[in-house]
Amino acid sequence: MRLPPLPGEAFESWLVAYAHRLDSPTSDILAQAGLSTSQVSTDPRTLALGPSADTLQRLSDVTGHDCSELESTFVPLRQYSAGLSKVRIHGTSFLGAPMRASRFCPECLDANGGRWMASWRLPWVVACPTHGILLATHCPDCESEQRRRPILTESTPNDPRHCANPASGSIGRAPTRCEADLTGVFTHPAPTALVHLSESWNEFHAVGRVTDLLRLVGDVAVLSSVIGTCASAGEALAHPEKFADVLAQAAEAVLDPEGSTFTELASRRVSRKAPALPAGWTGISEGLVSRALVIRDPSMRPLDRIRWASATRGRRPSEVRSDALSREGKVPASLWPEWALLLAPPGLESAAVFPAAAAGCMLLRGSTLPLSQLMKMLSDDPTDSRSAARSILQATANDPGDTILPTLTKLSETLEAEPPPIDYARRRRWAAERDVLSRRDWVRLCEGTSSAPGEARKWRYARLRVWETLTGGMAHQAPSSLMAGMTDPLSVYYQFLRNLTPAVLQALTAHAREVLDAWGLEDEPVEWVPSLSIIGAPSDVLPGVSRQQLEGRVPIGSLAGRRALSDCAADVGLDIQQAKLIVRLGWFAPEPSPGRPARTRLSEAQVRDAIEVRGLTLRQTAAELGVDRKTVRQRCLELEIDLHAPGRRRRWNVDKEWLATQYVTRGRPLPDIAAEVGCSTANLARIAKEHGIPLRGRGGASHGSATVTTGDLPPLLAACLRGQGARERVERFHQIAAFRSLNEAAQSIGLHQSAISTQLKKLETAAGGRILERGDRQHAPLKVTPLGRKLLKQAEQELGLPQHPIVRAPLAPALGSFRGAERIAKLASASRQKTLREAAVAAGVTPQSLRISFRGLESACGPLVSAWGLDEAFHLTPRGQLLVRQWAAHHSA
Repeated sequence: MRLPPLPGEAFESWLVAYAHRLDSPTSDILAQAGLSTSQVSTDPRTLALGPSADTLQRLSDVTGHDCSELESTFVPLRQYSAGLSKVRIHGTSFLGAPMRASRFCPECLDANGGRWMASWRLPWVVACPTHGILLATHCPDCESEQRRRPILTESTPNDPRHCANPASGSIGRAPTRCEADLTGVFTHPAPTALVHLSESWNEFHAVGRVTDLLRLVGDVAVLSSVIGTCASAGEALAHPEKFADVLAQAAEAVLDPEGSTFTELASRRVSRKAPALPAGWTGISEGLVSRALVIRDPSMRPLDRIRWASATRGRRPSEVRSDALSREGKVPASLWPEWALLLAPPGLESAAVFPAAAAGCMLLRGSTLPLSQLMKMLSDDPTDSRSAARSILQATANDPGDTILPTLTKLSETLEAEPPPIDYARRRRWAAERDVLSRRDWVRLCEGTSSAPGEARKWRYARLRVWETLTGGMAHQAPSSLMAGMTDPLSVYYQFLRNLTPAVLQALTAHAREVLDAWGLEDEPVEWVPSLSIIGAPSDVLPGVSRQQLEGRVPIGSLAGRRALSDCAADVGLDIQQAKLIVRLGWFAPEPSPGRPARTRLSEAQVRDAIEVRGLTLRQTAAELGVDRKTVRQRCLELEIDLHAPGRRRRWNVDKEWLATQYVTRGRPLPDIAAEVGCSTANLARIAKEHGIPLRGRGGASHGSATVTTGDLPPLLAACLRGQGARERVERFHQIAAFRSLNEAAQSIGLHQSAISTQLKKLETAAGGRILERGDRQHAPLKVTPLGRKLLKQAEQELGLPQHPIVRAPLAPALGSFRGAERIAKLASASRQKTLREAAVAAGVTPQSLRISFRGLESACGPLVSAWGLDEAFHLTPRGQLLVRQWAAHHSA
């Protein structure tokens, strides 16, 4: 006899129904299949997930049903449970897992002859999608939960439509059953939301997409917890009406996010500074997060609105530092000036910080890091990170149209979807390490535009302007290497910018193009600005001003001149920060004045020929070239031509080392040397004093000291070779310099460390300075000073000592660090791989081991690796690249 399972029927329901149809105990069927009763006498939840493959095959052979037919009774529930084990249900956590007991639909039991559905064990299935009623939970007579006990295998099953629990007072292996008719239990009509929720199981049963089903269940669990539901599955069965009411509200909210129920839940605890999501919403799906953020957006804090992107599509922040670093190159240090003018409200108190704060906000979207930390990725200026949040708060408070934050969010999303053609992080790094405008290039540029180069201050301002063009940053964000020598306030810099003519601005931009080409960045444009079409509306909806709005009210050159920039800005209805941004952009630049400065007509060749080659004075040069003497002097300063002060005696260029060699080492008399130089003995004596060369006294005693010479040796080496045991000390220093510490040198040479220290002290006294730096901390290696390297070189050349390799930084400190050579070799090998993971595989070690090795090197010689992610592109910093090159040369030598 065959009894095929019904669609959606539970496995234990089919087994009991089959035994009931045969009027035989379940143990007889199992015995026919060669199985023991322990195969089914187990926890009902476990049995609901199906038997083993061997048990299933034996049952198939005995009952005549295909394994696929029997699998339909438990495979969906098994797939659901497997998917559930990989996710975490928040809120009402018991809502996901199958229950020990089973609900039931009285009308379904009556219609199908007592066949129980697998989905009735799920806590969230509380309604029958077929009959639209709530499922029952207890027997009407014994008031016990159904299908909670293991199957009674020793007796013939009773009618599956009746209660199978033992009757009150009945015990034993085959107790008397309750036999209450379950088909007559009355239940209430189910809310539509619960019916739709139950139907989702049937959809999963047909399609098999467990991820969507678990997302739905997870959302219902979270919202039911927010509403206030039962604490356990047992409590839910004990109070079915209360549980069904809460579950209905949660299901309605999840299934209809646009409805009033979800809106009411999402609007809870809304205040002036409300959190992004209400309390208890942890674990809610992204779709409902987006909908909730739309509802809560008007009451959220400004920075939270950007972080959660609530003004656009909304999403939960998830990025960590490595993700933010990958987006760092897409954002300039300050918002593009055109956009800053459009977004910054007029009269903003913290307007100077707003462009930098807006740039940081574009990194803030989707990130879990604080804004101050993100700001430090873009700029080292501490003012930006401290004042950024306040600036954004002030800007949004003065934005009645609520356009600033949505625009910044759209800009950030656009940059992520369509990366800009410029790698701003690389430009910031290279521009801080390399010279972007030399003094000579500035003079050449001015000659081509008939402009006055001015003194060094003007060149530094021009260099700062090129840096701004390349990096997109503002002047106050420039690195310290670029600001060296600039003591004036930045207002003086803007005074310089506002008086630049269009020709000079174009020439500076052209020079920036040449710099990029020299860096190998021919494919990158000099500057780039996102299109205004991003906002999807006219620019006049933004609180700031556009160029089109300014063209009618700001005349050409109105911001130039010597008046204070704030006064000029007030004349045309602008605030000081708007004026600075306009000056930074070069809009409305003044036209060049007629005429040409006289010094721009003096070519470099003319001036150098007159001053350096023919030795003419300033007055003579001015008369010859037909200009004023001050004009010639200014031109000489621009060309960095050395001038002596007027009225001073003629100077002779006598090299200090040459004079010391001739006078001290060789012992030649001053008159003899003066005759060779072409000056008087008194002048030569004065020059010797200026160089710090001690003069010999008159008489025979001085001649005795002069004859104690060491031939034609260099002065430093000659001084060190005087005295008893001097050569031995020099040779001993040559040996010591090759060791990492004095202790190692003493052990290798066979002397006490105190003896070596004494010899070094005498040698340094003779040399007149330190020749070897001892380590000032544990494990710090010995370091040869520049004076020591000079002495080593002279000893090798004059005394025939073997050549001593001079190791320079960063290789020297790296070699001196713990296991330095081994770690440098690993770094050189890793630099040829694409990622840190590939480098670890090639080296046969773990990525963490490589990180530890490279961090050890960095503690000795500075940053070497620019990215540490396992699958990020493995790049070395410029210092790291130098270290690898030095290692290759040192290793080959």
